[in-house]
Amino acid sequence: MSAVFKKEFAGYFRAATGYIYFGVYILFSGICFWLINISNGITDYAGAMSNNVLVMLLLVPVVTMRLFAEEARQKTDQLLFTSPIKPWKIVIGKFFAAYALYSAALIFTVIFPIIISFYGNIAVASVFSSYLGYWLLGACYISVGMFISSLTQSQVASAIISVITLLSFLLIDAMAASAPISRVASITFVVVLIAGFAVLMYFASKNILAAVISLLVLGASVVGAYFMKPTLFDGAIYKALTWVSINTRVYNFGNGILHLTDIVFFVTFSALFVVFTIIAVLRRRWK
Repeated sequence: MSAVFKKEFAGYFRAATGYIYFGVYILFSGICFWLINISNGITDYAGAMSNNVLVMLLLVPVVTMRLFAEEARQKTDQLLFTSPIKPWKIVIGKFFAAYALYSAALIFTVIFPIIISFYGNIAVASVFSSYLGYWLLGACYISVGMFISSLTQSQVASAIISVITLLSFLLIDAMAASAPISRVASITFVVVLIAGFAVLMYFASKNILAAVISLLVLGASVVGAYFMKPTLFDGAIYKALTWVSINTRVYNFGNGILHLTDIVFFVTFSALFVVFTIIAVLRRRWK
């Protein structure tokens, strides 16, 4: 796993990807720091950090698009799949290489709140929680981008799909605000989610039996829940979208609010897509 990590991390700087990521991220963070904090004399750096989500939407897919798509296009993935390294170690090594690049750029921006501290009081707890939130958010974005990269041989397609997927996360709050609250709409929403998960299982594993079993188990669980407590489905769309809203959880960190549930959510979210990637890699290996 360490060999994969070193190869991937060094690869970012053998090409222009690592330098572009560092340069653009630091430049954008510096511009936000100047416009929000320096120009207006504001010491709240957490507010300036909230703008980083926009540049992350564009930069993270650039980092993750090459993880598997490039190797599939060049057929060098066959060398990995026939090596004695286990597939899960390959996936985790690639994930941590991309995450290390992201973390390094994020840590570099610590210089901005340090500058603020020389000229005014700064809310250290709020800055710390903001960095923790965006560090965890980066893991989520990278895991999603890596999974999408494992499903295609085109880096461009991987990047575009990743941007669209990550952008959809930003729209969840707006979708929740306009979501219907009727029980029929909620049940329909749950059925669509179950069907979507089954389809995702099939494309990730190419195993129709696993997809059908997932569909039946989840469907039976929903039916049982409905007969036990029908009111559970009232406003289910709003509840579900609010619960999975990444933005809301990140804003909690930005406001200095640390909830264990938010941390567990980010870690679980990232781990889930890493597992999806491992399944996709195993499918390609045996194929």
